[in-house]
Amino acid sequence: MKTRFPFAIFFPLLLLLSIQILFAQVKVDGKSSITHLKANLQVLASDEFEGRETTTRGEKLASLFIASELEKYGVKPYGDNGTYFQNFELISSGYLPESMITLLDESNSPLGNFLLGDDFIKSGRGLADHTFADQSTGIVFAGYGLTQKEYNYDDYANINVRGKTVLILPGEPLREKNNSAGIAPSMTPVSNEAKIKLAREKGAVGVLLILNERMKSFWDRMKDFGTQPSITFPVKELPVLVKEIPIFMAGEKFVEKIFSGEKYSYENINAMIKAKESPEPFELSKNIKFNIKPFANTVLSRNVIGIIEGTDTNLKKEFVVLSAHYDHVGMRGNVVSNGADDDGSGRPAFGLARILGEVNDRGRSCHSGRKL
Repeated sequence: MKTRFPFAIFFPLLLLLSIQILFAQVKVDGKSSITHLKANLQVLASDEFEGRETTTRGEKLASLFIASELEKYGVKPYGDNGTYFQNFELISSGYLPESMITLLDESNSPLGNFLLGDDFIKSGRGLADHTFADQSTGIVFAGYGLTQKEYNYDDYANINVRGKTVLILPGEPLREKNNSAGIAPSMTPVSNEAKIKLAREKGAVGVLLILNERMKSFWDRMKDFGTQPSITFPVKELPVLVKEIPIFMAGEKFVEKIFSGEKYSYENINAMIKAKESPEPFELSKNIKFNIKPFANTVLSRNVIGIIEGTDTNLKKEFVVLSAHYDHVGMRGNVVSNGADDDGSGRPAFGLARILGEVNDRGRSCHSGRKL
């Protein structure tokens, strides 16, 4: 006699997949289970579900579809108040689309406005406190933004950044032009988070991070994600949001404009880096004005939960949990990121789309908005 355990299913797309795998020869409404599964995946990854981004209309539509499929399979609801849904609150935070940074000359006359998304994007997990969201400061180029005593190196040795916005290069400088092997090793790698922490300790009230070469090539993609709200759980023991100084990644055209007419142009600085020289930190003649609008809102999301009860008297109170997430990255403008192979197929556990060649071939690049 076979023993059956109860199963609780959270984000139950995985259940849909596992049932189809275990009973691959079963016919559903006269169709093979593979055909039925493919149909389910085509629905979830369709434009009508708008990429299933968390807290959006598309996510709600997807949850309703999944719940209806669970009901068809005879899976009992295990959510709130006898439903398939477990509703919960999240925090959505970020900067409003109208946020901008204005570059000013020595007399504080505007030189141009630079826009969130086009010219700069949010960096890090923190959000600028309102104290810093509407401020004007001077600008200091802080080189690589490093202090490494073991190499007798300090970008902050001859500059004062207190009350200023610092502009920081990516990566680390070279310790020497080359060694015996003809290789020019860099200093100990340092994360952007560590550089930001040091700038804050030195008194900086804003940080602009310059892109490295790889990031420049992905700027269009980065700005799509860098302007989207962050979704986090509200945690009572900790502040909901980390209140920060303004910290942004600056696009190449923005950086070129900042350095224009200064001691070194951006082109000069790149030439020095290519020549294995460390650009000298210096204070710029321009000023910068932040006009950024942070927000934090409570939003609702939901899990979809079903249960298959066990029949064994001794074991039926134990649970085996199968889970997968059904959300994806939603829409960027009018382009739907359909999410077939990621995350519609429950790939974290089974990678089922790998056995559906037709679906996989046409659905695997879903982040770029390609459809089934």
